[in-house]
Amino acid sequence: MKTNPFTKLFIRITALVSLAAGAPCGAATVAQWSFDGLKPGEPISLVKGTGASPFDLAQTLKHRRPMAVALPAADTIPAALRGRVAARFADDSVKESDLLEAAAAQPSLDFAETAPFTIEAWVMLKSLPREKGWQRAIFSTRSQSPGNPGLVLSVGPEGNVLFGIDGGEPFRNLKSEAVIPTGVWWHIAAVRDERGRVTLFVNGKKDAVPPVLARYGVKTDSPPMIGSTAHAGSRSRWDGDIAAIRISDAALTPEQFLHQ
Repeated sequence: MKTNPFTKLFIRITALVSLAAGAPCGAATVAQWSFDGLKPGEPISLVKGTGASPFDLAQTLKHRRPMAVALPAADTIPAALRGRVAARFADDSVKESDLLEAAAAQPSLDFAETAPFTIEAWVMLKSLPREKGWQRAIFSTRSQSPGNPGLVLSVGPEGNVLFGIDGGEPFRNLKSEAVIPTGVWWHIAAVRDERGRVTLFVNGKKDAVPPVLARYGVKTDSPPMIGSTAHAGSRSRWDGDIAAIRISDAALTPEQFLHQ
């Protein structure tokens, strides 16, 4: 059966529009976590992962944190999050606060030296770290031990978004020019493109800090965590709410970000 010439033209135009928009070919969600299926007011013991390579994260220290909280339909909540459920973490100076952790390191979060990726999250920070050098970790596959490979997305003591990427050697760290105020919901993302350049985005806008080059493989030796980094104790605990985290195997554009 012959193909209508107008159909061929339409297919070609559609392909050209897709390329012009910069849509990554074959982009997939490697892993994603959200909390909508949980009952507000209850401690979170387990959060189910979704995506192409899903894995679950479980509560570790059993101090009844984090907790599931409903997000009201208020002007202070972004439209994409209204009525949803988030995980509320607390940095407890008396009892070491809980976190969510996988049972083991996850090879699905290893990236070859030429592989692009995107890690993004919706977060609301309650308080900044108390001391210089501390951080509020959102998601991590890296420990504080020197030379330990992996990724970590966090907020520093002055409210800047931090993203660290470590292939064992060397280590690259980005610090955003944008400052995240407490008590406000923000979407933050770190994107590595096919050339190995890592760029930060805050609320869908490219941050002013220049990209860094991290053209090397990343192997995750530590179990992935939400709300902390491994071997850091209370120095890295998140204090605030997290609504969702997603890791993709492509350099997403802001139009493709989570809930945009």
